[in-house]
Amino acid sequence: MLFLPLKGDLPSPYIPFVTILIIFLCLFVFWQQEKSDEAIAQKVEQFCAWQEGRVHNIVMSKLAEGADLDVENVCGVVISAMHFSNNKEYTLREIVKYAPKFTIMSEGETRKYIEQHLQELYDEFSSSTPKTLTQRLQYSPQNYDVISMITSAFSHGSWSHVVGNLFFFFAFAATVEIILGSVFFSIIVVLLAIGTNLTYALVVSGTAESLPTIGLSGVVMGMIGMFVYFIPREKIVCFFWAIVIFKRLRVPAYVLAAWYFGWDVYDLTNQGVSTGINLVAHVSGFVLGYSFGQLLFRRRKQEVMNELKEYRGRKEMLAALK
Repeated sequence: MLFLPLKGDLPSPYIPFVTILIIFLCLFVFWQQEKSDEAIAQKVEQFCAWQEGRVHNIVMSKLAEGADLDVENVCGVVISAMHFSNNKEYTLREIVKYAPKFTIMSEGETRKYIEQHLQELYDEFSSSTPKTLTQRLQYSPQNYDVISMITSAFSHGSWSHVVGNLFFFFAFAATVEIILGSVFFSIIVVLLAIGTNLTYALVVSGTAESLPTIGLSGVVMGMIGMFVYFIPREKIVCFFWAIVIFKRLRVPAYVLAAWYFGWDVYDLTNQGVSTGINLVAHVSGFVLGYSFGQLLFRRRKQEVMNELKEYRGRKEMLAALK
């Protein structure tokens, strides 16, 4: 079953240029992330092709035996896993964990020996290889770098990640931009990116779940919060698919918001932050978006209500004249 919001069901003569720009920016950034990953993969292949020596061959054979891999592929798998990892020490321990012990060494000595060899191997590789673009853009909650709080919002982990976020973003943000205007809208996007990442850092600081994060989802939830603040009863055009049923539905914004926000709160309460999804950013994004609306744009909300009332009045008059 698929339930996908498409756009706000409100006519407007204005084009949400910033919303469209952000969509193209996210797509371009992810394309560059993929190109960066491909370049790193080529460097790994070239580096491993030059590795030789008795000790190296023995270590690779042991790792291949433990992981059930072809020995020719082990070097590339190990170097790639460590380079793309956000926790290299943990990754190294996991790589070595299943390696059979050497005959003349204990299990602990074998692991220590292999770890030392792999660490030296990776240090040699990383000394001439930059971080991936994703690693340069992501936000690490161990620091409070405002720039990476912003850049992380526009980078993603997969095509499904970026496309899914952008569908939801356009459905709500286009209308919010038209309500606020491009300048205030841009400021709110930046504040949401900073606010959701800052909240995430405060929640996970000092815990095992203190991992880097990427994605626009916190900003998306902020847009949902602002949409609901301004026009809670206006409808969102949604696409519904279930096996053989295809429909376009119009669902009140507050119903969708309650559904999305409710599930995020439920998952965060029951599963915590170790789900692979930044639920803290989701929940805080919605709360921040709604709060920004209430604190900063009360007068604008009243203006929007008056504009909608006037628009409906004209619409009813035209219908009566037909």
